[in-house]
Amino acid sequence: MVIPNKFENFAYFGTNYSTLWVNTNGAFSFRTAISTFTPSCSPLNVTYSMVAPYWADVDISMTGHIYYRQTQNSTILAKAKDEINNAFPHLPNINLTWAFIATWYNVTYYPDNSDYYYRKRDIFQATLVSNGAQSFAIFYYNQILWTTGDTSGGNNGLGGTPAFAGFDAGDGQDRYTIPGSCTADIINIANETNCGKPGVFVFRIDNSTIIQPSTTTTTTTQINSTPRPTTIYAPSAPPTTRGSTSTLSNSDGTPCNCDNSGLWLDLILVIDRSAGVGSDGLSAIGGQLLAILDNVPVAQSGQGDFYTRVGLVVYSSDVQVVSDLTHYQSFDDLMMDLINLNQYHKANDRIADIGK
Repeated sequence: MVIPNKFENFAYFGTNYSTLWVNTNGAFSFRTAISTFTPSCSPLNVTYSMVAPYWADVDISMTGHIYYRQTQNSTILAKAKDEINNAFPHLPNINLTWAFIATWYNVTYYPDNSDYYYRKRDIFQATLVSNGAQSFAIFYYNQILWTTGDTSGGNNGLGGTPAFAGFDAGDGQDRYTIPGSCTADIINIANETNCGKPGVFVFRIDNSTIIQPSTTTTTTTQINSTPRPTTIYAPSAPPTTRGSTSTLSNSDGTPCNCDNSGLWLDLILVIDRSAGVGSDGLSAIGGQLLAILDNVPVAQSGQGDFYTRVGLVVYSSDVQVVSDLTHYQSFDDLMMDLINLNQYHKANDRIADIGK
């Protein structure tokens, strides 16, 4: 991914970069892509430097998605500024100009298989923001249920060499490690923090030393299979699974020959949220809908009046209108609800009656 010239270079570990890669295995890199799937638990002496929200052996060959975008959107930059001000209150007037966001959504460990509903899945996001001189990384962890791929010594997603979270300059010496990395404790990262918000970590990363908030708050609770809602904002762009064999591709694995960008519809999504579907089932539905609706011009108005309005309804023994046709202003707005679709699960409701 090349950062366009209209943006300032991104400063990281005292060096300015103008290109970055989004790597399948849970990390950004500068200078070149990362080919290693088993995380290193000591400083790297390699050709790349790394920002790693969750470096592990991610497999999206069959399921799961990675979304990414760069933006100068004022709303997104304001949200990032709020996170930075909360973590670094001595920087109240920072004027952010650029953000890059990547979301690893419902990703599983290697090797993936078609047994979708019984695979452990992780959901996490990393945001890089800058004002041209100062750079920050914000990590969000929504759901962490596995730590290790089979080739990294894992069994059922655990054991072996667990995930690394942190920063590495690639010079063999400069590294910052989030506590719990490369140990079984990393599975609890969604319940921990360095800024007072469980599942959220904020760092300043432009200098030769990674800086975290002066007051670090850590909260550890029992991990369970029901993901806790997390503030995940504005993930976008096409999934990196384009071209893989799926229900949205041709039999030879090439993408379907369709263009959603001119779709002109009023579309209402009606989704069963009862116990039989399950929390994981709702996550799976959300992921499939994100892939299906990719590039659909979700809006309330559009150029030449060609746009798609979307509504969202969930039901079990009752019906809840999450959003009517006048709510979603963009695909990003819709994506936020679909990413967190499992929050509407009714674990004890076994009656699905849409006609009630």
